Amino acid sequence: MFEKKKIPVNFLLPPGYDSYELRIFSSRNKPIAREDEVSRLDPNPDEKKYAKKYEGMYNFNYLFPVLDFKPDPQMEAILTFEYVFYGTCAMNPMYHPGRFQLSEKVLIPGKYLEWWENMFHYDNPQAQARDFYIRKTYPSGTKAISEEIELLSEFFQGRAECIGIGAEKETLLESQDIKSSPAPQIKQWNRDKITRESLLNALDADLEFIFKSQNRNKDSGMSGGTHLFYDYDAKTFRQRNWLWTYGPSMQTLLKARDIPELAAKYGKDTMQRMAVEMGDICLNRQELDRKKTYYGMLLCRLEHNVVNVKEGYELKYSPPDGLFQAGWGMMPLYRATGDKRYLDFCRIMTEATGELLEKDVVVQQDYFAVTGSWKRNTMDEAGFGMEGIAELYLETKDEKHAAIGKKYIDQLITYLEMPDGTWGRNYHRHSRSVEPPQNQTRGAGWAMMGISSATRMGLGDEYLNKCNRMAEVLMKYQRDDGSWWYCFSEPNETHGVEEKGTAVWAVMFYRLYRLTGNTRYLETARKALNWLIRRQYLGEDSDGYGGIPVNGPMSGVVYRPYFKLACQYTAGFFGLALLEELGLTK
Repeated sequence: MFEKKKIPVNFLLPPGYDSYELRIFSSRNKPIAREDEVSRLDPNPDEKKYAKKYEGMYNFNYLFPVLDFKPDPQMEAILTFEYVFYGTCAMNPMYHPGRFQLSEKVLIPGKYLEWWENMFHYDNPQAQARDFYIRKTYPSGTKAISEEIELLSEFFQGRAECIGIGAEKETLLESQDIKSSPAPQIKQWNRDKITRESLLNALDADLEFIFKSQNRNKDSGMSGGTHLFYDYDAKTFRQRNWLWTYGPSMQTLLKARDIPELAAKYGKDTMQRMAVEMGDICLNRQELDRKKTYYGMLLCRLEHNVVNVKEGYELKYSPPDGLFQAGWGMMPLYRATGDKRYLDFCRIMTEATGELLEKDVVVQQDYFAVTGSWKRNTMDEAGFGMEGIAELYLETKDEKHAAIGKKYIDQLITYLEMPDGTWGRNYHRHSRSVEPPQNQTRGAGWAMMGISSATRMGLGDEYLNKCNRMAEVLMKYQRDDGSWWYCFSEPNETHGVEEKGTAVWAVMFYRLYRLTGNTRYLETARKALNWLIRRQYLGEDSDGYGGIPVNGPMSGVVYRPYFKLACQYTAGFFGLALLEELGLTK
């Protein structure tokens, strides 16, 4: 766990200036990451360039400047540009709607800043970003600057500048390098064989990654949640805006409390408190106004957007995503705390989804609150919403909830199930057509989550038969090392393996083993778990320690393709798979 570290910054100030500035620069902003940035591993490096020109993106872009130390309330940010002829901009617009004038020197008030990744939207494609820094201003007559910079990470490289501000020019008075890069303490163990020791070591590292991913900024709208990604290329945490992904990590934290070695290290109360903080964010983002089209739903994603939305963001309420969070996170939290608010969250969402099911032939995927419309297609991923309905029903035994679950899954099966047991990728409402399967490993895992949840609810033997059929397909394509390709039926070294899907399928095969006792399922689960253990990052980048990185087309799901990222819900499912195996090794 990272202990807070403060670095002193001291400057003596000569007289004769109207004011003085302290400027803090971080190497994480050299260069500032951009939405249209392309990884050197991307097989289609020109794709974003052409998309910008021909699909409405030409006038919009995002910068992702990083704030990697704790600013004090008097600090603000500066973004400098060149080649600025026109334009407007916004910083973290999903939290702070409203736009600034784009100029060569954009001042961003401190209240707009988030720790780690920030999202700066602007509409001038010619403007080239130069620098991002944090500044604090001191009046004339100040004798010295003496500050302590509290770092967010063990790694920090940058510089502090002392600037004298006169009537007509700025003068660099002094510069101080700031460095913090302690010698890595890399813990290694035998990862070739599953033992209780290797499982505990892997789970310990996994928990460390989850804890480090937490958004500890008390002034953030998502304070207490987790960042969805760690970016090893840019050495920063990214994307704090996807609430639906909290669940697997919440459940891992709650279950790990029962492991004596981990409870002693992290503290039972600490692990539960982090899960509660994530759950409370979701409580506060559930729509409870019955007049709203998306009543009962969770604000699952506050998504940056460069394609269709001039404001630069979209607010997405999703029945499937919200029910996923309900099942994996909120119901376990209810059982751990006895707090009925978490149970009500799941009940309201399930029953509101039941009302939506009466209005269409398949569950709706997303409601876009900024543009005011439902998504036109429903994806195979919608299957995972059954997790929340199942967990609620197993708690309440209310037949009304069972009926909602059966209607939910049967609608999806009617339109998406293929003859071999896999699912088509999309149902398109306007054309009433079904997109053929893409055989994405992750999407197939979400479909299995749906039919296996119907089995757990006891809705009928036919759902277990469907589980077995789909499982046979996935077992056929599991690689010798235990992983699956990005598209499980298509070996492709460029797209690579699917770490998110492999983690999901590890948990699903443990589930199938518990449902059936079929040892082939246990063998498949263990092969996947073995791959995840061997893939876990134990290198020198202490912020990314314990994550499972990948370079692929969905590294960042909606951005940063082919950059090296580790995903938070991969860590959550990895933790749950480790806990399943620990339960068996007892």
